[in-house]
Amino acid sequence: MDELIMFKALNGEEVIARLIDETDTEYTIERARVLSLQPGQQPGQVTVAMIPWYLGDPDGTADVYKIHIFSRIKNIPAELAKGYKNQTSPILT
Repeated sequence: MDELIMFKALNGEEVIARLIDETDTEYTIERARVLSLQPGQQPGQVTVAMIPWYLGDPDGTADVYKIHIFSRIKNIPAELAKGYKNQTSPILT
């Protein structure tokens, strides 16, 4: 299993990550990023920043228990998926 997952945690964080494995009780993810709204360059403009969920190991693997997830987004917007892949790809372009 190697796909993207996006969810909203009970604490309000929106997370996008690569899904490595799934069981009945947890997701195993890697390269998790928290979505954060940031002011844009123009007045009133807002952009989305992707901040590593684990600052000490931004590309690491983690187990996330499903009981800590409020909801899972089924269709990740293409622009977010592309931005995530560009940020986390080990290949520099």
